[in-house]
Amino acid sequence: MVKMEGKNSILGFLFDSIKNRVSRWSNDESRVNDSDLIFSLSSSHITLDRKIGLVTTGRCALVIKTNAGQYFREMEQEVKRFLDALERQEEESSVVDLHHDTITDYHGYLWIVLYGKRMEDLLAGLTTVGDLVIERGFSNQILAAVFQFYNEKDNNQSSFLVYDYKWNKFYPFVPVNHKRKIRNTIEEMRIMETMADEMPFEKDKDLWHILWNLPL
Repeated sequence: MVKMEGKNSILGFLFDSIKNRVSRWSNDESRVNDSDLIFSLSSSHITLDRKIGLVTTGRCALVIKTNAGQYFREMEQEVKRFLDALERQEEESSVVDLHHDTITDYHGYLWIVLYGKRMEDLLAGLTTVGDLVIERGFSNQILAAVFQFYNEKDNNQSSFLVYDYKWNKFYPFVPVNHKRKIRNTIEEMRIMETMADEMPFEKDKDLWHILWNLPL
């Protein structure tokens, strides 16, 4: 269990998590962990910018199906304490730049939204929160990790990369009109084709969980 007391323990846990993921990601034979697969964005987001013009907005979220039980509430509070402590540490040090918010949507999903200027900070924060949720026994409650981008070459159109924790793969989501549920499927396919060699994508569209009206 992660201890929240003391800024050294907070940053120590976070840095150890980052170091372990980077180490595992450098070994092709060990790319099986959710956090490791998500951390592939630490390099592939550069390709997204260079080849497609997609730039991170500095926002991402972990989406969790809520549970009315006491243990879930305790886990939620533990995550909140961790992120609050991380923000207090950020005020004293420029090592990690993250802020957060929590939103429950009309489907009953809890969105733990992270804001940061650097993709590395977003990835570190999101995967650490994911690890906390899994450690507390709620791995089956995690629906997805969502990363928002905007297209510099297309009037700053919003695009999303969604990591599905069930299938351990990404899929693109490019909404055009949430109310009418219209997507730019051509752009979604272009993202998949461009990034196929750098990220694991789910090619079966029937397995995509389309997140309309997402609070990002």
